Amino acid sequence: MGQYLAQWIDSRPVVVLVTWCLLGALATLALYDWAEGQWRLSINPSVQALLPVSGQARDNLDRVNRHFGETEAIIVALYPDELFGAASLQAIGQITQALQTLPGVARVWSLDTAPVLAARDDELNMTPFTQAALEPGALKRAALDNPLYRDSLVTRQGDATTIVVYLSKANEAGGLLLSQVREIVADKAPGMAARYAGPPVLKAATSDALVRELRRVIPAIFVFIALFLAVGFRSVRGLVIPMATLGLALWLMLAFIVLTGRKLNLITAMVPPVVITIGLAYSLHMVNSILRHADHDRPVRNAIGEVAVPLLITAMTTAAGFLALALSPLTAVRDFAWLAAVGIVLTALLSLTLLPALFSLSGCRALKRPPGRRQFMRLAVRLGHFNARYRQTILAAGAIVCVIALLGMPGITANTDYIRGFAADAPVRVDHETINRDFSGATPLSIMLETSDSGGFAQPDKLRRLADLQARLAEHPDVGYSRSVADMVKVLNRALHDGEAAHYRIPDTETAVRQTLLFGSTDALSTFVDRGFGKAHILLNARVSDSASIASLVDAVESELAGLDPEMSGRVTGTPVLVSDAVDAITGGQFLTVGVALAVVFLLLWGLFTSARSGALALVPNVIPVLVYFGVLGYSGIPLNPTTSLVACIVLGIAVDDTLYYFARFNQDARRLASESRATVSALRSVLRPVTYSSAALIAGFIALSFSSLQNQAQFGALAAFTLGIAWIIDVTFTPALAAGVRIVTLWDVLRLDLGERPQASIPLFEDMSLRRARLFALIANLEPVRAGECVLREGEQGSEMYVVIDGELRVWVDREGQAIELARLQRGAVLGEVGHFSSRRTANVEAVTDGRLLRFGARDLERLRKRSPRTAALAFRNLNRIQAQRLAQVTERLRH
Repeated sequence: MGQYLAQWIDSRPVVVLVTWCLLGALATLALYDWAEGQWRLSINPSVQALLPVSGQARDNLDRVNRHFGETEAIIVALYPDELFGAASLQAIGQITQALQTLPGVARVWSLDTAPVLAARDDELNMTPFTQAALEPGALKRAALDNPLYRDSLVTRQGDATTIVVYLSKANEAGGLLLSQVREIVADKAPGMAARYAGPPVLKAATSDALVRELRRVIPAIFVFIALFLAVGFRSVRGLVIPMATLGLALWLMLAFIVLTGRKLNLITAMVPPVVITIGLAYSLHMVNSILRHADHDRPVRNAIGEVAVPLLITAMTTAAGFLALALSPLTAVRDFAWLAAVGIVLTALLSLTLLPALFSLSGCRALKRPPGRRQFMRLAVRLGHFNARYRQTILAAGAIVCVIALLGMPGITANTDYIRGFAADAPVRVDHETINRDFSGATPLSIMLETSDSGGFAQPDKLRRLADLQARLAEHPDVGYSRSVADMVKVLNRALHDGEAAHYRIPDTETAVRQTLLFGSTDALSTFVDRGFGKAHILLNARVSDSASIASLVDAVESELAGLDPEMSGRVTGTPVLVSDAVDAITGGQFLTVGVALAVVFLLLWGLFTSARSGALALVPNVIPVLVYFGVLGYSGIPLNPTTSLVACIVLGIAVDDTLYYFARFNQDARRLASESRATVSALRSVLRPVTYSSAALIAGFIALSFSSLQNQAQFGALAAFTLGIAWIIDVTFTPALAAGVRIVTLWDVLRLDLGERPQASIPLFEDMSLRRARLFALIANLEPVRAGECVLREGEQGSEMYVVIDGELRVWVDREGQAIELARLQRGAVLGEVGHFSSRRTANVEAVTDGRLLRFGARDLERLRKRSPRTAALAFRNLNRIQAQRLAQVTERLRH
């Protein structure tokens, strides 16, 4: 396949170029809306994109929203000079009224909509604070004495207030709405300090950060690529052609995202830089291959033929590592898996077609070899000798590293905090932490309670249990405050009794409760209880925002809910709960996805090396970096979260590429040199420089991500770069040491090996074998060329290896008193050296009459064959016995005559 592809591309470079240009033009049409004059690629900054689309917590949140209204809101905290002064209240009223007119706003809760709830001439004062005819001091006392307002609507010091803008469910323009809210606040209250929090604020900040990071990281990676190529190849072509290839890959990748209806989010926004970085490694392999053949005829054709099959197989293994992430319960992670896999295959195809086609059109002579060739050669020799000499020590060290990593894995924690993911001085984080401090919590949770009695939450005993539950929850250090219908009933009951503190309690009868709520009913009542009084809603604000702390708080709340009266049941929910559940799902599914990735890569290696044992051995060097990664998480305390959970599968898919390149080269050199120790040095001389360059490119690309202003992406980039660095160390030390003791046959070796026409019929040793088994035997052994006149065996020499003639003609003769006596002529299929195999001494001379090929094998090769393929070994031993029997019969017959 590789040779056919190479010939086709080399002979039709213009066709290849035009095809990809047309695809690029179509991608432009997909990316840009010419009618609207804007780009179609969009960003979904919502945390919802990182949450499960189904599950109990999701169902509970949907029920809360359905019964008590949408809970997503923009929180505006205002810090005026005098909160209850006339000017401040007037500004708050104007802001509230302007906000209520905005499309997408369901309701606004502020001092302009919150009633004073104070007794006035046997009536309940339901006038909003902004309109009440009271002195500032009286307004302040009314607000601070009301537990419904204290810590939520106003601070405990009475120096700041919040305006809560609840969004309608249909609102899709959170970012635009937030901008409008900011403009209204700035216009109606100029000079008044304002801070903003809530999911829409986080969305807007995340969107801005993603756009900023994409504009910074992708150009930074391309600048690095340009510098890397300029230094490495020192030619315009060596710089421009790979960059053009990667640029088109990025363009097509973005078009694919648009065409599939996906949007960029905190996870999928990492696809473009990751794909570009991996694509650079593919391009480097192709350019290095073209360099090796630059001084020969048809350099492009030879280069494609050399790397086509290995590159496609490595792309498959890398894509398999990414696709294992498709098992994640999170839509964003699944999208990342599919998009990255498509991008990897796309960059591999471009590296195999467009890049060599451009070189074919422009020429290869101007390319210069990367610097440091001699230094790499010297280092390779030293490493090769070191690996061969200390093979057992290196393997033992690898085992010790694995044990240490395994001991650290129990320390892995799962946690994420999308607020603290921003820099400490980022406005979104500063505002959130300020509001969280001043208003006793800025992370909203919901507790929905149900009773089996119709109208149960109008009954005093159930309201008291509700109040008792809130009192117990208030003792938890992470709970800022909670509000429920029980609080509203107590506040109204006190107000209806001239503000007497003794009446801050639940009335004694259901009738009194209903009358109290009837007199003081406000729009806020529907937030706490449904019309039938069968369902109640506790609004709880937490002081923490990270998923681990939220999970701990949820466990505490659920423990309290489990102890409720059998007639009552409850469940806690909210977006923070969904985030916590998502992180738990990631933790539970992490080892599943890694296990699946390992299984898929193992199956690919099994098929590639045509042996389960060889596939398992080739997998070992790639498992070590993954174990080290998990060990680092455990020892360092870096949490497992939606972004860091991607690292293991990605590194596994990438690291296996270099392992494949080394094993393939080692096998070729081991057969050619008939020495594993010499092959270790030779293989490292061939692969050390390209493997180091590609690893350096990958590491640098991920390091670029580590400078992201978003902590999750920065951790992902740093961890991926570190783990790939470990993988490189393993590839140049542990992998050669491991390979030195095995002989692995690759699928492309089997496919490419030429044993002539029908070797099973023309070579007795291969009788009854399939063509694949015959090739496998030949690859386990050593297929060697022989020149005319070359002496293969010398009479009297020590030797135990046997040979099979594949091509050519050989002459067997002995020296008797200086006269050469010819005994036989050997052609295709003949076996020679079998006597020496058993006696360790050659009994005749054998020399080549014509050029040909011989298959050399000995006891070690036969033992390897037995372990690798017992069936093939059994057939080989049987055929050898037949050949020996025939040879003995021939000698006996000669003696008779």
